[in-house]
Amino acid sequence: MLRQVFLQQIRADVGLYLLRYTDLDGIERIGYRHRIRPIDGLGTTLFVALEQANALLEEDTTTAIRTCYLIYDDFDSFPLQVQYALAHLAYSLERHGLSTLLQMNAAIHFRQWGKAAQALRDSTWYPHNCPRAERLAHEIETSVP
Repeated sequence: MLRQVFLQQIRADVGLYLLRYTDLDGIERIGYRHRIRPIDGLGTTLFVALEQANALLEEDTTTAIRTCYLIYDDFDSFPLQVQYALAHLAYSLERHGLSTLLQMNAAIHFRQWGKAAQALRDSTWYPHNCPRAERLAHEIETSVP
């Protein structure tokens, strides 16, 4: 369930780019905001087919969910809304970025959903990603165990 909702929302939020592009941080991307790495075998590929973009999305969402399990020992026990929001953040920020949200992660650890949501709103990522960031903060804030 988490994966299907997650895939659907990522597709809607980040959009599909079949042509290679460079984001504002200078990172080469393609598909659903997939970061191009040497291990991808994409080399100097300028475009991908929809099927390849979807395969990259599957890999990236698997990595995002795995990241959540690495950062949060009890990820499975969180309310589904919180799992979804954290997986989405892991997809967007990757492991390093998510782990730097120290105040949010501390609140998550103590299951203080309101404080976690406020910490996300106070993050440097938040203002650059509204209204998506607000939706994720709201998902965390209004979760019910």
